[in-house]
Amino acid sequence: MPWIGIVDEDEARGDVKEVYDSVKEAFGRLSPAFTIMSLNPRYLRPMWELHSNIMAEGRLSRLEKEAIALTVSSINGCGYCVWAHSNRLRSLRMDRAVVDQLVRDPSKAQLEGRLGAILRWAIKTTRDAAAMSVEDLEELRNEGMEDEAILEAAAVVGHFNHLNRVLDALGVEAPRAR
Repeated sequence: MPWIGIVDEDEARGDVKEVYDSVKEAFGRLSPAFTIMSLNPRYLRPMWELHSNIMAEGRLSRLEKEAIALTVSSINGCGYCVWAHSNRLRSLRMDRAVVDQLVRDPSKAQLEGRLGAILRWAIKTTRDAAAMSVEDLEELRNEGMEDEAILEAAAVVGHFNHLNRVLDALGVEAPRAR
């Protein structure tokens, strides 16, 4: 249970109901990552829109974005996001051993090519963004990534660093195994 109140689904009205309906349409269920924001519709709606836009397929595939989300969340220790994005990657058919390694310790994942470069960059950005330099983009560019794709990767990293902190600060937890 989160540590603050939320608007229950059956009590949702106006913007909160509209966002809840959109979340359920996108995920097939209502996500605590967004119900936790329901007390403030002026925060909830733009966060949902930001999330939807950032995670939409663009220059990066959905799998690449989900892998970034899992990597960042694993580093930050956000149990809910680790649960959600590891499940999403499994549904996207990412190799289970790779997903499990990203959950345990993303820095030990033996990934090559574009995805490996993206995740190594995401790890460094999450751990010490202030230490990043233009040279850190070199491996991404060597994998054929253009600036638009790099911007998308940065947006996913930034979004999940923010979301992880909000969820953890307010007690959102992964569902317990039954």
